[in-house]
Amino acid sequence: MDLDWAAAILEPHFDAVRDTFASFRPSADAKPLDKLRRVKFVISEEMHDTRRHFAATRTDGLLMMYAPQIVDLSLESLVAIVGHEFGHAADMLYPGSWTWPLGSADASLWIGEEPAGKATAWRLAFGRERAKSQSERDNDAPAANWMCAWEDRSGDSVEWAADGICEAVTGKRPKYCGDCLIQSFSCGIGRPSGLR
Repeated sequence: MDLDWAAAILEPHFDAVRDTFASFRPSADAKPLDKLRRVKFVISEEMHDTRRHFAATRTDGLLMMYAPQIVDLSLESLVAIVGHEFGHAADMLYPGSWTWPLGSADASLWIGEEPAGKATAWRLAFGRERAKSQSERDNDAPAANWMCAWEDRSGDSVEWAADGICEAVTGKRPKYCGDCLIQSFSCGIGRPSGLR
């Protein structure tokens, strides 16, 4: 398939999903997720190295790579894959600012970019839930612990977080269907653990 043709087909869907994510306010007092406006994409033949592999997001969150074959999928799958990839970008461009599922597919919630939110999330997920900060400095260690836990997440937790962030932003969680368990908004199951 011609790469320019694939890019021309993908571009309006990519732009629509990017605009949805970038204009999303994760909480009443939060700013929109403007960093996502900088995300770009390229079409790469190397992306389709297995039957279910159509996309990836670079670890800085600023570049997505799509296989040209993505445009042969149903619109529901194409948009669900792009939404999932923007979930990764939001997770990476706002590091540690979202909760992530620990043991199975579940919601991801905005906790914010400030140490106090990260400290509270740490205490709720891993520490003493009722521990309260006496000062801003009391948040430093739990917030740092939260960031270490964010960096050390399992591959499953990273993937579940991308789906959970997509759901938080769009109201739709990607599901996985068909023989290859490809993302779709119209049918399927929650992402099983171990799926790569």
